[in-house]
Amino acid sequence: MTLTAESGLKPEQVIFDGEDMVRPLYFFSDVVADVEVRNISIRNGNIAEKGGGIYINIHGNVNFFYNIVSNNSGKNGGGVYIQTVQGKNITIKENVIKNNIASYSSGGVCVSTKGNISIINNSITENTSTFYAGGISAESENLSIISFSIN
Repeated sequence: MTLTAESGLKPEQVIFDGEDMVRPLYFFSDVVADVEVRNISIRNGNIAEKGGGIYINIHGNVNFFYNIVSNNSGKNGGGVYIQTVQGKNITIKENVIKNNIASYSSGGVCVSTKGNISIINNSITENTSTFYAGGISAESENLSIISFSIN
């Protein structure tokens, strides 16, 4: 499954807006399927569950590249919630994740897998949570974080 902006468009031009009432994007699959989300904006999501802006729970690899995730709220992963099964990989690269709120944990991003997590050159700023991990919470057997800003 791939969700990407048309060539030449910027994330500011391709917007999924929850209008403070719903979660803008939801991916779930109990069969093997990879997901790629690229070059879009996800904003104003509001849900009392995981993943206020986007929720991904699949049996495949996840690539999350060049997106803007802002002003979302949820229980865990106010902006982004990604979970995969054992041995699958999650790559989060060159995103702007800002002003998201979690009522429990992981205001900006919550990721979990028994595979590999790579977090590369992201800006994760001004996210908050009630309990812990205002910016990012990552659970993995192999975690790699390369060059990012967090505030």
